[in-house]
Amino acid sequence: MGWTFYPTPPRHERAEIMNLFTWKSDKFTTKVLALSKVSSIWFAAVKFTPRPGEDIKSGHYTSDPDGSFTWCAVFLTERCNGEWGYKDLTESMGPASPYCRCPAGVLKHLSPTNCDYALQFRAASVIWNNRPKPKPGQTIKTSRMLSFSNGAYDTFTRQPTKQGNMIFRTYPGGALVRLRGQDLLGAEFVT
Repeated sequence: MGWTFYPTPPRHERAEIMNLFTWKSDKFTTKVLALSKVSSIWFAAVKFTPRPGEDIKSGHYTSDPDGSFTWCAVFLTERCNGEWGYKDLTESMGPASPYCRCPAGVLKHLSPTNCDYALQFRAASVIWNNRPKPKPGQTIKTSRMLSFSNGAYDTFTRQPTKQGNMIFRTYPGGALVRLRGQDLLGAEFVT
């Protein structure tokens, strides 16, 4: 369950991820229903369908009438020294808190589950998806003080940038800083 590296990066990373989780065997097939990338992490809703006559138990997932169920695959990716690598995980492997950023478009395809780790993954992903996403000019107050080289702050105003980067001006002080999505968890808008 380590990393797999390719000496040459795939020409189309999305197609490579789709291919990695599209299988056909004499007992079952898998198909990617939805695929989305957040930073360098890919999330895939993978539908597992047993062939007619095969009775394959879904384990922690509620199966559809045809025996199929859909789960979330997580692909960590990295580029290093001209190579491309991936590490595949599932939502049920937990705890995977740094990777709980699954987009709503993938989450909506997943089958109900009773797996604690998968439920935690999904709940944390919903929180991630619902974090404040300030537009330029909007001010937020974070749930905790964030430390930078020039001090600690909890109030920030998003600045306009050509690239749409998350650049903020601190209050007080007026320094420009970059915030990450995880810094916005629990933040509130200031009016």
